[in-house]
Amino acid sequence: MGKIEFRTKQVPKLLKLGDTEPDEVLIPTFTVPDATDVLLAKDIGDALYKHYPNWGWTVEIPAGHQQGIVIIRNISLDPRGVMGYVIHRSKIEGANAAKAAVRVGGEILEAHNARRGPWRDGDDVLQQVRHG
Repeated sequence: MGKIEFRTKQVPKLLKLGDTEPDEVLIPTFTVPDATDVLLAKDIGDALYKHYPNWGWTVEIPAGHQQGIVIIRNISLDPRGVMGYVIHRSKIEGANAAKAAVRVGGEILEAHNARRGPWRDGDDVLQQVRHG
């Protein structure tokens, strides 16, 4: 999936007495997502939501130097989105994509001491996660 990358670019500046080097600034560049990445992320997200409804699932397929991995997060359990399950793309695409996604989703829920299945109103998941 597309992401914002930063590259260093030198920009001219007014030199003061004693200055010899130009400033460097970070310029954001955006990489356009590949259509197959978008479809794979959608398929994984659909499988997760179908099997574990009402949870906040996110799927990221990084471009660039992290190419070849898929990151799955549950923002219901980790609202800041800091933790994620990283899996090699080859293990979660193709005919078994939905099955692999459901397995990963279940592992994420179990790692946070949440029960597999749909999130239900009244579940205090974050309380369970904090106090186990």
